[in-house]
Amino acid sequence: MSDHPLLRPAQPLPAFLGKRDGISVVLFFRGSWCPVCRNYLTRIADHGDEWRGLGASIIAVSSYALNDSPDDARLRALDIEYVYDPDAVEISRLGIDHLDDDHGSIAHPAVLIADGQAIIRFAHIGLHPRDRPEPEAILLAVRRLSEESSH
Repeated sequence: MSDHPLLRPAQPLPAFLGKRDGISVVLFFRGSWCPVCRNYLTRIADHGDEWRGLGASIIAVSSYALNDSPDDARLRALDIEYVYDPDAVEISRLGIDHLDDDHGSIAHPAVLIADGQAIIRFAHIGLHPRDRPEPEAILLAVRRLSEESSH
């Protein structure tokens, strides 16, 4: 869980993500240039049928836009919505930015799970690229949230 002032349970999803229907899993990542991030997004997408079956959408946020590289083409092929935050404006406003020597302002890895009313139910703000919940743990949390929502 998170004690972050803006990204914690019972708070609304950040407005820049727009209106959302159903359960949202929001993944803040450094950029497609990060091999750890690419691997993580691929592992998340491996559960695509399960996410869809639970009515969940996956949204990945980065201050780096996807380009025409082969790595980015593979990411584009995943069942993930990408949100580009130019110059990390929103990432910085949320307080999850990190100044990287090679890439400037980037996001700390973070995971938010929000219910159908776009209220955050789970938040994890990582401190380094590998500090993220396992995809299976996120899936378990989404299953539980889906079960709660159906009652």
